[in-house]
Amino acid sequence: MPPKKPRPRNPIFVRDAAPFIISAKEEGRQVFVVISGKVSSLFPELVGALEKGGVPVIPWKDGEKNKTARSKAMLEYELFRAGIDRDSVLAAIGGGTLLDLAGFTAATLMRGVAWIAVPTTLLAMSDASMGGKTGVNSACGKNIVGAFHYPEGVAVWLPFLRTLPAGEKRNGLAECVKHGLIADEGHYLNALNADLSDERGVGRLLRDSQRIKMSFLRKDPFDRNGERTILNFGHTVGHGLEKLSGYRLSHGEAVLLGMAWETALSLADGYCDRLAFTQIRKELFAVIGKRAGPRVDASSLWRCMSADKKRRGKDLFYIPLKQAGEPALPSPYTAPLRFDVFRKSYKLLTEG
Repeated sequence: MPPKKPRPRNPIFVRDAAPFIISAKEEGRQVFVVISGKVSSLFPELVGALEKGGVPVIPWKDGEKNKTARSKAMLEYELFRAGIDRDSVLAAIGGGTLLDLAGFTAATLMRGVAWIAVPTTLLAMSDASMGGKTGVNSACGKNIVGAFHYPEGVAVWLPFLRTLPAGEKRNGLAECVKHGLIADEGHYLNALNADLSDERGVGRLLRDSQRIKMSFLRKDPFDRNGERTILNFGHTVGHGLEKLSGYRLSHGEAVLLGMAWETALSLADGYCDRLAFTQIRKELFAVIGKRAGPRVDASSLWRCMSADKKRRGKDLFYIPLKQAGEPALPSPYTAPLRFDVFRKSYKLLTEG
């Protein structure tokens, strides 16, 4: 049976991840699981339940440094050795980097097999699991090689979050904060004040964040008409910061810094006023525990950003913000980014 027609799918909150995955076998398909090695060691009962249900489980290293073409080739080899075929389903259990890798592998194996996303981090639950964007990093940039390949199901199991360190949970707030900043000030404030130890509260926050993201995905599932471009807010600068740091900077922290920087760009370009910028910068820095902007070489960062896949020709673009909850421009929401303004925004970001 060929994969179902890809489209954005609402995440399903499940009471147990294993039955959700095993249920994919009900149509007579084989199911194969690739799981983060960290998750498999923390949840041996999940691995046991999957193996008892006749599902082969392949532990895998996650993290940005392992999201490469070489790692993808190794995963392909393991899946072929395990017996995957065109009618199979690949289930990925892990954070955003593993979902990106596994989704891209599924997109290209025998020209496309179905896959299921089971995110295990707050960041992946609010972002990477839904958008259909899969891929790997290369020496030329982050996520620069990939494909659109939507999962046929997304399962959210909140107990995964109980094992996350506090810092990782804060990083996971980045996409929730972003969804509020671009579309809903109330959600933005809820994200800023979220009690990450309250599982039910986090569940409500996730549902609202997913609702906002899905509203853009449905209008522009393959990033063609400009509607989902707004979801890149903070990422033009954020991806550059990640690459410049050698991926030592977490994705969440990089995006939070990127949002603060792109708000500074909005002020420098005249799209927002100083009061809005100052308040947003203060709030974003509070989430990541910083009192000032990153100390980086602006020219080096610009070169990293210039390799980003969102570049058009020689031009870079960013998403200007008018105020919390409101972009400055209509679809496709973007403005050109000039180096002189970029340098000016760096001074705004790091002042005080």
